[in-house]
Amino acid sequence: MKLDYKKTFLVGLVFFSIQMMGSLHDSITPKMLYSFGVGETLIGLTMAADNIFAIVLMPVFGWLSDRTCTKYGKRTPYFVIGTVLASIFLILMPIADDLRNLSMFIAVLFCFLASLSVYRSPGVSVMSDVTPNPLRSKANGVINLMGAAASVIGIIVVNFLYQERINLWEYNAIGDRVPVLGSDGLPVLNENVSNVSMYIIVALIAVIAMVVYCIVINENKLRKEREEMELKYGVYEYESSEDSKQKKTSILNMSKNMRKSLICILCSIFLWYFAYNAVITYFSNYSAAVLELEGGSFAQYTLVANIAAIISFMPAGMLASKIGRKKTIIIGVFFLAAAFGGGIIFTRVSPAIYIIFIMAGIGWATINVNSLPMIVEFAKAGNIGEYTGYYYFASMSAQTITPVVCGAMIEFLGIGYRVLFPYAALFALLALVPMLFVKHGEARYK
Repeated sequence: MKLDYKKTFLVGLVFFSIQMMGSLHDSITPKMLYSFGVGETLIGLTMAADNIFAIVLMPVFGWLSDRTCTKYGKRTPYFVIGTVLASIFLILMPIADDLRNLSMFIAVLFCFLASLSVYRSPGVSVMSDVTPNPLRSKANGVINLMGAAASVIGIIVVNFLYQERINLWEYNAIGDRVPVLGSDGLPVLNENVSNVSMYIIVALIAVIAMVVYCIVINENKLRKEREEMELKYGVYEYESSEDSKQKKTSILNMSKNMRKSLICILCSIFLWYFAYNAVITYFSNYSAAVLELEGGSFAQYTLVANIAAIISFMPAGMLASKIGRKKTIIIGVFFLAAAFGGGIIFTRVSPAIYIIFIMAGIGWATINVNSLPMIVEFAKAGNIGEYTGYYYFASMSAQTITPVVCGAMIEFLGIGYRVLFPYAALFALLALVPMLFVKHGEARYK
């Protein structure tokens, strides 16, 4: 049984679109909120809205897409509608920033986040729909490769096109930079700077990815081919489309040991996202305050991390095929914790920071390639979207809470953004604990 890499790359255009717009949001929205004079705790609350929408809407749209049947497939309609809406609202965000209208910015941001949630769970479920069970780690490596490629493109766009709106800085008591406030109590901005063109470019790339997907991918045909291949090779989880309507594995009726493993995996997912998302949310502001980087130059470090992830995705899937998903994930968590621990040391620009981000990229890729396949291993063909929803419920719950907790610590502990990497290293290490108790989630045959 061999993975069809061309097909999997094309299916990955869904995740490419999600990551293209999501990475821009993660990098720049905290900086825009900072330029509005919003404190770190409120920045965290606003960034958490992404995940609140996801927690509420992703299981719903995963469930709905499981039960959708159109000539275009189960998931494709959600991809098309979500991408079009998200692209429109994405472009409106920098317009609100230029107008310095915080109410408009928040309203447009929330509409953008709701639009992304429409197709996140259905979009990610496509890979599992069309890929035989034992090949899902390799396929997920390809999907994550597409996501990382989107992030790299987005980061390059940010690095070259993003212009810092905050015009004047001063130093606080601990030696970190903070914006100079004007007579209105808000940061002094350069009114001649606009980032609208950057957002238009990213939105257009996401729409083009969606159009190409719709032209080349026949979702119904690929799902049928997957079922036939599983039957041919005697894959343990195989069941026909008709049977899948009658028999589904829910978290309530699975065995006690399987439920324990599923809960442990979900706890680990929660904890490593608790660590990782804090860095993703606040690194752009950390780079300005602590590392004293200007404009989009912070993106050079996240670019290195994403390139390292791209290189690692497929080897990580292959490694899991040899030593198992659990062991591979544990290796990835060690890399991530070590990277964040190394970030504690450097409070000024140093070449060693590149090494830290390379390690983080390798660790994150190794974790992500294998965690979703472990979760959907518990599902049957008819409710893959439901278990994809469980995965995203765990990850998005963490991403809802951690920006607020970390933001409050940055704002009120007295050491500012220097709390970021100790915080991330601690929770990355904690993610190892529940993973040690996982006994299920590997690919199985008859």
